[in-house]
Amino acid sequence: MTKVLIRLNASIMIEEGIGYALVIDKIVNTSSDNNLCFRPLEPRLEFGLNIVQLLLSCF
Repeated sequence: MTKVLIRLNASIMIEEGIGYALVIDKIVNTSSDNNLCFRPLEPRLEFGLNIVQLLLSCF
């Protein structure tokens, strides 16, 4: 839930003209019915993405 709220808050701040966001393509809704757009960086930057999950044990 927290990750969704962070993306939502960033989207709201961008739409209000507060700033910009650097995001991975297709993370934020940029469809035609939305005021946001995705503009790729030039020169193109590529990087690997690792997903790590912390498993908490309850004793």
